[in-house]
Amino acid sequence: MADSTSGLRGPLGARRVIGLAGEVLDSDGKFFTGPSVPVMFIHGTADPVAPIEHSAQEDAKAPAPKFLVSLVGAEHVQFGPPWEPIAARATIDFFERYLEDDEGALRRLQTDANVAGVAGLQQAPT
Repeated sequence: MADSTSGLRGPLGARRVIGLAGEVLDSDGKFFTGPSVPVMFIHGTADPVAPIEHSAQEDAKAPAPKFLVSLVGAEHVQFGPPWEPIAARATIDFFERYLEDDEGALRRLQTDANVAGVAGLQQAPT
């Protein structure tokens, strides 16, 4: 099966995007215009630098496929345990789905990014 997103390019030529701690902020309202590209946000709920609401706002603007991984209690970017393995696994699952066209990766992402009391996943996959 061909990757349905392989020919699409979003802002700055991106084909897939992962934002950590709100770094894909759409301040000028132009980032999420044009062709849809897969995007995943990973953000700590206790981030003192960039509140998780930044990523939630960007996730709300982004067209599907999109994912928001909330790391419960994690601070800014240097997540450490117990969140680092979850963020790493979610990133791998995301890229396996959208770079390697592995449809099973979405099931793994749902499992890997939903850990009771530690991480949660909001998603709108396609």
